[in-house]
Amino acid sequence: MYINSGGRLKRERILRNEECLCGCVEKLSNEEKRAIFDGFNNLGNHQTQNTYLRGCVQLTGAINGRRKFRYQIQCQNRVIALCKKVFLSIHGIPASRLRKKATTRYNNKLLFRIAIIIIFAFNRFKIQQYLFLTKEGARKTTES
Repeated sequence: MYINSGGRLKRERILRNEECLCGCVEKLSNEEKRAIFDGFNNLGNHQTQNTYLRGCVQLTGAINGRRKFRYQIQCQNRVIALCKKVFLSIHGIPASRLRKKATTRYNNKLLFRIAIIIIFAFNRFKIQQYLFLTKEGARKTTES
């Protein structure tokens, strides 16, 4: 048990040894798992940890409205793809934290809409600029 920065008593995270059917457990040794677990917990605050998690999770696509993610970690200058179950157990976090915090960059519809508006406005400007230049070119050729 420990006391967090908000003064609340919390259970200490433990490194769980989860078994999976895909064989991800054998990709890392116990020492590497412990190093990842300790490194993650020593990152400091929640925000820094969430930033790290966002860097490890990548959206690979969507099938029938369901998003698919790839979970990767970097260990000794190599990138290792893991299943979700092993990824969660190595970091000692629940699935709800990963779902709520690490995948939020894909959930923010407002930012997506703003980006679409900016792209549309930029493309519209480029089209208007092109039309203006072609009209000017057409005027010059007809005047001469």
